[in-house]
Amino acid sequence: MTNLSDDCVVSREENSVWKMYKFKEQSLQAQGWKIHISATLDNAEQILQKVSNILVERKVHFKHLASGPYILSDKCWKNSNVYYRYGGFAMIFNEQGELCIKDENGELLVDERVPYYHFFC
Repeated sequence: MTNLSDDCVVSREENSVWKMYKFKEQSLQAQGWKIHISATLDNAEQILQKVSNILVERKVHFKHLASGPYILSDKCWKNSNVYYRYGGFAMIFNEQGELCIKDENGELLVDERVPYYHFFC
């Protein structure tokens, strides 16, 4: 990508399929709505460039996959290449070591990663 600002930190954890983009002055929320944009091998670079331009301009943390598979747990927005779901951004674990998000009262709910769209908020 050619549009990265000086305050953008790019990272990739060892053995991870994700390449992460974060901004120094922006804190990462623990959870919230996520969107996923799908692409084909023919248009993946073009779509990534267009979407990243918007996200970098607004200093929104984002990540992308090297291979871009279909995300089974997400819901398609109006028959498009945009997918969404509510889930965790930060890793929050309960006492059993399960990945969680918080409900509106701050109680931990297991952030289930199932192979279909699952709305639980």
